[in-house]
Amino acid sequence: MSARTRPLRLATIALALSAGCGHAAPRPPYVRPSIVDPPAKELAADALSAAPAGAEAEPFVPAKVDVVTLSNGIRVQLVERHEYPVVTFAVVSDRGADDAPTGARALVPKALSHSAAGWTHEQLQRELSLLGALLDVQMTSDTTSVTVQAVSSDAARAIELVSDLVREPAYARDLAAVRPLALAAAGGALDAESALATRVAYQTVYPKGHPYHRDLTHELAAIRTLAPEALTSFHARAFAPNRLALIAAGNFERAPMLKLLEARFGTMAGRNDAPSNVPAAPAASKLEDGIVLVNQPGSAQAHIVIGRARAAALPSASRAALAVLDAALERALTSGTREAHGYTYGTHVLLPADRGPVLWRVEAAVDIARGADAVRDILHALEQISEGPLDDALLAHGRGRWRVSSAIAWQRTSGPVAILERLFAEGLSPDVLQTRDAEVSAVLAADVLELARADLAPGGMRVVVVGDAAKLRGPLRALNLGPVLAQ
Repeated sequence: MSARTRPLRLATIALALSAGCGHAAPRPPYVRPSIVDPPAKELAADALSAAPAGAEAEPFVPAKVDVVTLSNGIRVQLVERHEYPVVTFAVVSDRGADDAPTGARALVPKALSHSAAGWTHEQLQRELSLLGALLDVQMTSDTTSVTVQAVSSDAARAIELVSDLVREPAYARDLAAVRPLALAAAGGALDAESALATRVAYQTVYPKGHPYHRDLTHELAAIRTLAPEALTSFHARAFAPNRLALIAAGNFERAPMLKLLEARFGTMAGRNDAPSNVPAAPAASKLEDGIVLVNQPGSAQAHIVIGRARAAALPSASRAALAVLDAALERALTSGTREAHGYTYGTHVLLPADRGPVLWRVEAAVDIARGADAVRDILHALEQISEGPLDDALLAHGRGRWRVSSAIAWQRTSGPVAILERLFAEGLSPDVLQTRDAEVSAVLAADVLELARADLAPGGMRVVVVGDAAKLRGPLRALNLGPVLAQ
């Protein structure tokens, strides 16, 4: 299809999609809920803290997701939300950086959001601007996704654009233009002290040669030299129909949406039955191996990462316990370092359920005068959680926070897409959402403790601190956690 004829055809499909089937009665005027804008975690905390004493959060059991399979085997998951004037749509592959050559993690997102065989970069940007659409391309260790959000009347046009990006990538033609963008993104990520702390944590936990070591020099060299054929080959494997899911949430009608998806994606060919290339777990970390201190002279904050690599993939039976552990631990850390002492700007718990030996970690930004105090208190909170006994109130808070944050995320069009994308990456059916609340309710303190003892015991953690070494070195040494290693 030429660039000149595309808008007319896209507009025709958009009209059909927004009109639906038959002569349906017009929808009532859209009333924008006040809950859309604030971040889900803040809303969850506010809702939970505002609840009466002893009150329990409402169970989170969303309406059953509509699951369909296209003629070529691509899985489709639909969540109709007619109270919103937008549609969020994602093409998700369950293959990511674990199965891609070094450098692809930076290059693929830039390339797929830059152009396609039928679109120059300027044409693509103009079309997105005319649509008012938001395009986002991401690659994690185990997924690659292309997501677009647009108003309902232009959703079909935006979806067809995404299909062009996925079906006709322009790696060979435009990789030279994309390389500088990827190099700038990879190198510029270290400008933020928090990103630097995370990268150093990966380099500390994972040895050289491990795929997760994140050696910047090696990565930048790969970005400069990776051949377009290597990206084309990865793309063909990652976007084979049996590796894909199409996820849509928002204001659309089922029949025209499925017709559009079949027309645009149902003719894709290929198959990839190769197992995912999940890296082996590194040797266990040890807290006594020392604190890694990265000097940033004059910094007013200390950026802290405390974590370790999971030894094995998380069993499906442990997912509910993980949800409770995540929320309970974040509450314990927030209470101990921010509410009680007021010396952190934010403490974040990251316990992803990726297929590989992922880094489970706690990240914090702290007033530099209290950096060592924060390291001590975070390790103390981890010790309390992992050694038990787990306080009933904290366990209840973990259940409630999961329910509230999940319910709030589901109220948006982007929330269901993100939740379903994660389930797809984990090889789970959307049907688990019908039972997950009951599983979370049944989680016992012993379940959470078993998970925490296996992967969150302080003795197995490594500590990375980024900040002014002149102000941090002495207080960190006084913690007696091992040598303070300059990097």
